[in-house]
This record gives sequence, C-alpha cells and structure tokens, in this order.
Amino acid sequence: MAIVLVTSASGAPGVTSTAVGLALVWPSTVMLADCDRTPAQAVLAGYLRGTDASGIGLTGLARAHREGRPLAQAIANETIPLAMGEVRRTFLPGFPTPGAAQLFNQAWAGLGDAFDALSRAGVDVIVDVGRIGPQGPPPGLLTHADSVLVVTRTNLPALSGLRLHLPVLTDSLERLRGTVTGLGIVLVGEGQPYSSKEISDLLGSPVAGSIPHDASAAAVLGEGTDEPRRYGDSRYIRSLRTLSSQIVASMAEQRRRIVGVR
Repeated sequence: MAIVLVTSASGAPGVTSTAVGLALVWPSTVMLADCDRTPAQAVLAGYLRGTDASGIGLTGLARAHREGRPLAQAIANETIPLAMGEVRRTFLPGFPTPGAAQLFNQAWAGLGDAFDALSRAGVDVIVDVGRIGPQGPPPGLLTHADSVLVVTRTNLPALSGLRLHLPVLTDSLERLRGTVTGLGIVLVGEGQPYSSKEISDLLGSPVAGSIPHDASAAAVLGEGTDEPRRYGDSRYIRSLRTLSSQIVASMAEQRRRIVGVR
C-alpha cells in the first residue's frame, strides 16, 4: 500500500486542500495525517468546520511515546472520521501548539514506523507536512514515503521559491534513501503562465500532475465552505481523481521495478 507526503516551498499553493482532496477521492482505505511542524489546525478548523479533537491525534501519540508504548498500536485510538461512505477515511489531527511540535522530535521515527505498519495492513496514509523548511520534512517520515508531492503555483515567484527550497528535499531523499524516485511536482494552475514541461525542465524534477487554480472549489476543502452545485463532478474534483490515479499508477510502477517484474 502507500505513504504519500504532501509539501510545498512557500506561499499558499494549496497543500492542505490538495491533501484533503486526495484523501476524499482516494480509491481505498486511507488516513489523512496532519504532520505540519508549524501547526495551524487547518483541517479541523477548515474542512471539518471547527471540530474539537479533544486531545486526540499527535498529542496522544506524543504521550504514548513518552510512556514507551509502540505508536503503531496507539495510533488506532488517535484518529477521527474524515468523511463517511463506503471507503473508510480517517484523520489524524496535528499539534495543538507550536511547542508541542518541538517536543515531538524524538517520536518522528516511531511515527514513520507506525505509518509503515498501517500501510502494510492495507491503510494508505496521506501526510500533510506543510512547508519543506530549512531541514526538510521529518526524516522518520521521508524514509518510509512511497511518494513525495511538492505543490506549487506556476508563476515566477512560486517557482523561484521552489527552486530555492527543492534542493533541501532532494538532498534529504538522497541521504536517507539513496534516490529521489517518488518525488513529483503538483501544479496548481498549469499554464498560468508556465507549462508542465517548462517547470520540469527548470526544476529537474518530474511533474506528477496538475489541478486547476480554482479558489472557490479549493475553499470547500481548505476552509469548509458549502459545496456548490455538482461539486463532485466539477473540473477541480475530477483533476484530484486523476491525480490520485496517476500517483497510484506511478507507485505501482516503482514497485514493479524494485522487484524486477515487467
């Protein structure tokens, strides 16, 4: 199964909206995890419309780590429903305060192991890690990630910022895994003004897919606004379904190469 990290370089390209959207259209059982080390409670306040997690989430996992309990066992009690439906979709809330994120430093490796255990048990994990930052996403998560998606707008300021921060991510992947396989750029508003090929050539990284720059559609996922009529059939949601299919297909191809299956 899969562990997918979603991140960005700077600005507000729509990382959380993209992560929530992928979790909502993902074809199999999935858990969305808020692992942003600069916490904003964006999913609880936005898509979940002010839901109170009541200490559930990374706070509970930090407690389990202090008590020496395996996070792979504790995580089952630290999630809340993300959406109802035939496919089970849950959410692991993030840090309630910036200080809580600092206290979690020793637990990231255990959390990565817990995500890996979930993945092997048939639960895909989509992780919102926020911005890349000066040190990159937590190594404990990068080590287990099957796919790392970097969300960006396609204008010059966004691409200039990404060009500055992307080497931090690629260096981390090379150091931890010896390869940047699985890294892909997700474009928000392709052609506004730069194309997929231009961006791939500029950054030296493949484009994993694109979604429209549609502020009102993204606000449903990022801010919890009411869904407009026929939202489920909108171009925005269709693009998320296409992106999820492309990610799943890409990871399947990676696995075939690793085991030598043609």
